[in-house]
Amino acid sequence: MEQALRNQLYRTIVQCRELLEDDLTLQLEGTYGIHADGELEALDTLSHLDAVGRADRQAIESALHHEELSLRADETASVEEAADAKRKVGIERFLRESAFTFLNRLAALKLMEHPSRALIQQSVGAGTESKGFKQFSLLSPEAMRAQPDPSTGLGTGSGYRLYLELLFDDLGQALGVLFDRTLPASIVFPSQGCLQQVLALLNEPDLAPAWAEDETIGWIYQYFTPTELRELLRHESPVPRNSYELAVRNQFYTPDYVVAFLADNTLGRLWYEMRRGQTRLVEKCRYLIRRPVEVFLDPPDQFLPDECRDWVRQVRSGDFSHLPDDPTELELASISLAFNGYEVAERLGGYGDLLAWAGEQLERFEETGDLPPSSLDRWLIMFALQREWLIITGSGPAGEDFLEL
Repeated sequence: MEQALRNQLYRTIVQCRELLEDDLTLQLEGTYGIHADGELEALDTLSHLDAVGRADRQAIESALHHEELSLRADETASVEEAADAKRKVGIERFLRESAFTFLNRLAALKLMEHPSRALIQQSVGAGTESKGFKQFSLLSPEAMRAQPDPSTGLGTGSGYRLYLELLFDDLGQALGVLFDRTLPASIVFPSQGCLQQVLALLNEPDLAPAWAEDETIGWIYQYFTPTELRELLRHESPVPRNSYELAVRNQFYTPDYVVAFLADNTLGRLWYEMRRGQTRLVEKCRYLIRRPVEVFLDPPDQFLPDECRDWVRQVRSGDFSHLPDDPTELELASISLAFNGYEVAERLGGYGDLLAWAGEQLERFEETGDLPPSSLDRWLIMFALQREWLIITGSGPAGEDFLEL
């Protein structure tokens, strides 16, 4: 995505966030008696709430309490002041999460309805004039009657809200994390005026090319978090203090070309070298770094002593019956080039934790001078101790006696 388009997207997301947060703040206060400064009006004083509204208020309180539990109290403040401060921050986070959730849903609908994907009918691209809503209105006259009359302005606008909520529920069967309306962040729905303003911003002609790009949702994820919030958290603590701060401070989108470069030069490079350059990945991995003259190591068998090359090949195939009765140290060490001791111990079973088992055998050797008679057991002990740097460095307790045996 070009920088100019990303700048336009950034400005749009910031405007949408501010509109949604302001609107949801007013609704949280006016409808549910929850004020931005942390004040909570008693539920029994909110006589305008019906049973559903009262249940929503209680669900919001539970969500706020959950947010408060993740916050550290100011040790210099009184218990009451600390509780008020935590509640205020909890409300801020709830509002931001609610705005973020709703904006992501609208953005997802914009991406899905784009002609290049056509996963759903147009639902938000033209607001209440969208093709999907018009068809819905034909099936549900009640929804159309709920829409404001252009001449009189009468109507609640709840018809379009109902359409979006049903669409969310339908999509939520496959994309539950994004469209799950049972989550507390879905309780407060933006007002009709706010929704129209947000859709007008998302439907700006200058922003149209963004909805054809798969990475747009990633940039929205990054641009939503206010820069000042991220800087404030970094100023307060050099490291994240909880999961919320970890998410906010690392809320950066990784462009697809960066991901492709990393994949091409890790997994792709490993396969390229294993195939000694003879692979179709040469054409498929666009970012694979290749040297003008590639040098590939010879197969491990080339480094094996002649006297053990044949039986090591048998061992590599899984046939351990060809292990010699009295292999030399060099022969045992050579098996490391053929296969992984951890995998062998796991496949054959009975060894449990290979390092712990090898340690027990070493202690037994120091006490009695005896080791298991099996060549495989002895090699596995050597393999494990080599991985622990107890033999290669000469610092192991067994010393020369073990190597000689």
